[in-house]
Amino acid sequence: MSVKMLKINGDDLMKILKIEQGPKIGYILNILLDEVLDDPQKNKKEYLTSQILKLDKKPPKELEKMHKMAQAKTQEVAEEEFRSIKSKYRVS
Repeated sequence: MSVKMLKINGDDLMKILKIEQGPKIGYILNILLDEVLDDPQKNKKEYLTSQILKLDKKPPKELEKMHKMAQAKTQEVAEEEFRSIKSKYRVS
């Protein structure tokens, strides 16, 4: 589970928003990853671009909160996938 799975990356995000690197880029990418994990059909450049523009309008504190929630959920999904693989191959 990584933002590298997204059809958009940090460079694209900086061009779309016309901003320099910073934590906001990571926050938005993690929020987008959370959405794509819920619905892989959303992993399209057009959809992600529209979401980036919506997220850009949110206050920094709200973005940070959304980012933390997305990170926790991504971690949960990764752990569940790991448990599933261990169980499948009977590894402890």
